[in-house]
Amino acid sequence: MEYLWYALQCVLVIVGFSLVALIYRQYTYWNKRGIPYMEVIPLFGNMAPIYFRRKTVPDYIMDMYYRYSEAKFFGLMDFNTPIILIRDPQLIREITVKNFEYFPDHNSLVDETMDKLFGKNIFSLRGERWKEMRATLSPSFTTSKMKFMFELISKTSKDF
Repeated sequence: MEYLWYALQCVLVIVGFSLVALIYRQYTYWNKRGIPYMEVIPLFGNMAPIYFRRKTVPDYIMDMYYRYSEAKFFGLMDFNTPIILIRDPQLIREITVKNFEYFPDHNSLVDETMDKLFGKNIFSLRGERWKEMRATLSPSFTTSKMKFMFELISKTSKDF
């Protein structure tokens, strides 16, 4: 019986140490990198208002976006997962156009198993499927084709 008590104490110490390490990581992750961030709620990160249904995801992101209006980007934590929200259009262009090979995969709200239509959207795809779809769609968005589509859409919208 005495060994069981020592084993239970060891397990509690390990669990306690793990929780302290997790919370410490949440509190120091963005600070160590010199990135502006919002203080986290232990274990939940910054997403507690969403998880407890106090705010919708778009409303929460919009609040964060305006709260850090001076920063080009800022950090959040989703439980223990770091998230960076980018506000600067030039930086977004740099990441999505010039350096997209360094950011091939991203979190998506929907995948093919959840929604067969939206899950095949280029914004929801990852890895090789994303590269294939991007190669297929890129020729459709040349400057000349966009100008042609703009004229067509403008003409159609005036008819309505």
